[in-house]
Amino acid sequence: MSARVSLTEHAPWRRIAGEGWTVWLAGTLFGGDRPASLESIAARLATLPDDPTALEPVLRALDGLFAAVIQRPGVTIAIADHIASVPLLLRGTQIAARAADLFENSRLPPGDVDTDAAKIFALSGFTLGTETLSRSTRRLPAGGYAVIREGQVHLGRYTDYAAWRSGIDYSPGVEQRLEEMLHRLIDRAIAQADGREIVAPLSAGLDSRLIVSGLHAHGYKRVKCFAYGQPGNHEAIASRQIAERLGYAWTFMPSTRRSQRAWFASPEHADYVRFGDALVATPFEQDYAAVAALLANGWIDRDALVINGQSGDFITGNHIPTSLGPGTVLADRRPVIDALIAKHHALWGALQTPECIALVRRKLEAELDALDAPHVPGDMGHALYEAVESDNRQSKYVVGGQRVYEALGLEWSMPLWDRPFCEFWKTVPVQHKFRQTLYRETLHRLNWGGVWTDIHDERRIVPGWVRPLRASARLALAPFGRARWHRLERRVFVPLMDPVCNYAGRSCLHVAADRRGFRNAVSWFTADHLARYGLAWDGTPESQA
Repeated sequence: MSARVSLTEHAPWRRIAGEGWTVWLAGTLFGGDRPASLESIAARLATLPDDPTALEPVLRALDGLFAAVIQRPGVTIAIADHIASVPLLLRGTQIAARAADLFENSRLPPGDVDTDAAKIFALSGFTLGTETLSRSTRRLPAGGYAVIREGQVHLGRYTDYAAWRSGIDYSPGVEQRLEEMLHRLIDRAIAQADGREIVAPLSAGLDSRLIVSGLHAHGYKRVKCFAYGQPGNHEAIASRQIAERLGYAWTFMPSTRRSQRAWFASPEHADYVRFGDALVATPFEQDYAAVAALLANGWIDRDALVINGQSGDFITGNHIPTSLGPGTVLADRRPVIDALIAKHHALWGALQTPECIALVRRKLEAELDALDAPHVPGDMGHALYEAVESDNRQSKYVVGGQRVYEALGLEWSMPLWDRPFCEFWKTVPVQHKFRQTLYRETLHRLNWGGVWTDIHDERRIVPGWVRPLRASARLALAPFGRARWHRLERRVFVPLMDPVCNYAGRSCLHVAADRRGFRNAVSWFTADHLARYGLAWDGTPESQA
């Protein structure tokens, strides 16, 4: 029985056929520090060995953000890159990249909903491990591959984000090594652009600023930057200042609750969600409306390369919790699992029941076992935490934001997820990673483009009319404690102040009246996505909710 490959030739997938083989390829593979040609990649992949022992060393030598499926008589090989930047799904011996290629109208067959996965999805906005919302479907993990022969499927992994296996590099000169890595990733991005227009969604943070200032420092001229959201938001103000300092074109796409509400209700939004759904995470909602409008008005070239800053804050250590920071020595995994649950599995307070938390704990333990993580982490607790987050939230939800650009037919690049950059950060000691100490110090020391010393992220509340109301409410609730104020702020004021109007899909009264303890806008997006599969907000079938 041969595998069935259900991949369309819509972006990012391309199909190349040769004598006795067919290769489906998405993304970019590098040869050295330059993108390899499509034909050379396909010819190279077509000859991959199908024995796992011989295959894995070859896969470890591949460098790029890509996914590939190779089919020869009697055997099919599917490969995900080190972060699974392009998803691949397996349903039996069928291979696809989207739920829509496996299931019609986002409806799973009767009895096919994975009830445990759905509960975790409701808590987190993503599944864990290779599980999907469908019992019959698995997702290739980051650094994973599948060999399908005679109806049998062998799943394996050739790499992961396990720093305890890589070994920590305590040798001097880490600052210089990081500087060299930063120059290298910008050079690789420029090589991928190959003279084309580069478009960067630019915020007030470190990562997108690094990309555009690095392009400027390396002399790349064809760069455009944009921001979006409520007029006057702090991200857009800093974004404009950075772009103007660098001499790059900049534009702003305003968002209002009304415009975002119309977008969420539009057929185009439904099409995007269907395109971006891989059964493992809530589709990433940001960027699409702004990029689509900029494409429609001609501001973005159709052959432009979109480069964002995903996900420098994670790679460079900003997600390491204080409980796992420098000097921490753990006798067991419990603090790691506690930290993961607190940060990533709390979209709804009402779902923080003993039963649900026990389920997440079991699944996280299984994740760590699958990674062969030590039961006594010692001073590597942060590495266990990062390995689990990399495999799940980062790989599935955050990196899933690239589906926005693919749905619009645009090519993308994520230099901060370059494999050499990731491999470097796996070896960096925790004291340099915690709170991004090394990263921040290096960026400010280099001061590329002169945008690192006097352009600051000065947070401000928009729209302005909310400020006096919020101040009055805070003063009135001061005698009742901070917890009560924060609950009111989350339910009443945060939806109004959200810079990109992500709460616009529901009325302010609806959100304010909710008593389930939502965490942020992703809580609501996740509930909406589960509803597309006939599931309630808590992951149970709607008929049982």
